[in-house]
Amino acid sequence: MTIALAALENERNGILGEVRDLAAKAEEAGRGFTDDEQATVTERLAKAATVNEQITKLKAVSVTAAEVHDLMSKADADALNGDVLKDARLGFGGKAVSVGQRFTDSDGYKALMSAHNGLINESAKGINMPAVQIGGFKDLLTGSNRNGGAGTLVQTDSLGVVEYREPYKGGIRDLVTVGSTGSDKVEYAQVIPEGVTVDGRTTTSNARGVYEAETENPVGESVTPRQAGVKPKSKMTFRKQSADVITVAHWMPATKRALSDVRQLRTLIDAFLRTGVAREFERQMLAGDKANPIDAQYEEFDGLLNMTGVQNTPWRGNVVKTARRMIRQVKDAGGTLTAFAVSPAINEALDNLQAADGRFYGGGPFSTGPQTLWGRPRVEVPDLGDDVILGGEWSTLVLWDREDTTLTATDSHEDFFVRNLVAVLAEARAAFGSLNPQLMTVGEVVDPEAPLYDTAAA
Repeated sequence: MTIALAALENERNGILGEVRDLAAKAEEAGRGFTDDEQATVTERLAKAATVNEQITKLKAVSVTAAEVHDLMSKADADALNGDVLKDARLGFGGKAVSVGQRFTDSDGYKALMSAHNGLINESAKGINMPAVQIGGFKDLLTGSNRNGGAGTLVQTDSLGVVEYREPYKGGIRDLVTVGSTGSDKVEYAQVIPEGVTVDGRTTTSNARGVYEAETENPVGESVTPRQAGVKPKSKMTFRKQSADVITVAHWMPATKRALSDVRQLRTLIDAFLRTGVAREFERQMLAGDKANPIDAQYEEFDGLLNMTGVQNTPWRGNVVKTARRMIRQVKDAGGTLTAFAVSPAINEALDNLQAADGRFYGGGPFSTGPQTLWGRPRVEVPDLGDDVILGGEWSTLVLWDREDTTLTATDSHEDFFVRNLVAVLAEARAAFGSLNPQLMTVGEVVDPEAPLYDTAAA
């Protein structure tokens, strides 16, 4: 189509050049057109109008080959994201339950215990339990049975049981959209926001009031777009993005006695392995840096603080005013700020805001209900620094769960088989990305505490 369009434009320009040459010739002679020249001009202008109409129609139904290659149509973007967001849900929700119990209830664990008559002696060798598929990332972090609590697994009369800790309760994973994928790379469509140019491309809204057409002739030298009733064209531009699935895993040594003790094994898995995986994914969703990971030998994805296209909100004198500006910035970008993420220290400072008469600005120490800031929920995130607050349309952030999260146990690690130890491994895989990074913003915090107590500033 690009070649055909160029040919038509060249033909039209050639015809108009002929007419200009005839006009210049008559002007040099100090006369008007002769009858033959007038007939030629009339015929050539009619031909130019016909060609111009063909050009207009072709432009209306086509884009250039470069645009086809580089850009995605809204229909294509919807189709792509429809696939990668199939069955996605906002946050995880539900009550955390025992992944450890699912491990000890598995056929693999039961077969292992049956082979050893219910008790693994310290002299037992060759322990290689098959991996237990516990489901997806959500199942590892929160469990799937909503009727029970993991805390009921700990028996106070069981000697040697590590005291159970409540699974890590970060905030980010309960705010973002959780999808699933069966591949190691997720391709999705990311919108290029209006007013932002990426590689020469942008989304443009040109909606305007349009006059009724005054003529049937197409736009040309003698017909303006207004006279032709031309409707302005807008463009929503997408670019194809990809997110690599990374593996977060760690293991811990356990004695064979612990492996025989169902209650102790459940506690070890829930209190340590599950918490560690959850906390690392939370850290990476916040501050993951693919180019400069916290440890060069391990892989990360780009988290919110290092994601290209995320807005920045400069310090406005105190956290309250900065938060209000964040709401406006997200709205200006076409989104809705649905929640704030704050550090424990900033959350405490906001709770303690008081007027000169000692009255708390918020609900005070005996209030119930969610904590809010400018009417938006504020979520305490343990691993978030005190130098920023985060806000935006959190549902546009997506954590894609790679299927087949596993737990397994073996004594084949190093010299474990002669030391009567077993390695218990937990592993989860996921990818992280944003459908529209402009709808998230990072608010700067210069002083996380003092300005908040300055009631005049607040």
